[in-house]
Amino acid sequence: MPRSAWSAAMAVTPRPMRASCSATALLDQHRHEQLSAQDRNMSTQSQYKYTKPLPEMDPEDRPYWQSAKEHALKVQRCDDCGAWNFPPRPLCRKCQSAKLIWTKVSGRGHVYSSTTQHHPILPSYTKDDLPYNVSIVELEEGVRVISNVVGCPPDQVKIGMPVEIVYDDVTDQVTLPKYKPRAN
Repeated sequence: MPRSAWSAAMAVTPRPMRASCSATALLDQHRHEQLSAQDRNMSTQSQYKYTKPLPEMDPEDRPYWQSAKEHALKVQRCDDCGAWNFPPRPLCRKCQSAKLIWTKVSGRGHVYSSTTQHHPILPSYTKDDLPYNVSIVELEEGVRVISNVVGCPPDQVKIGMPVEIVYDDVTDQVTLPKYKPRAN
């Protein structure tokens, strides 16, 4: 069969899903069904005030975003083995226990990795937003989160820089955890 004919045939022939993919697809479908209409529309309702992308909250990570809204960040911790679990998940990443407890974290850590954006990635980003950084912050608890370091020019964000959490209340429903430089 010529390659072009094979490619065309493959485009219309569905491939069977691997077991792990089908489980993920079912879990994603279950999460989506649990979301209320209000939650699904939250980001579109809020875009009139705040034009940047907002997180899509699902039942697993709702406690994380709720704790951010309360300015007291919490992360899942396994009650059986003590492992921190982030991003949130239904079972412990280390021991597979379902005994996950939302535990307050310090909000202090250091920049693990960082990049500076000089070009808008979405139409909602304007020249006034540039440049900005996207950083991975490793909290004292060992959890790594993706966020922004604010309070200093993006080119001054360095790997190893000590940071602490600040909260950006971007809408009535959403607060984004961000980080600012702190003294050693």
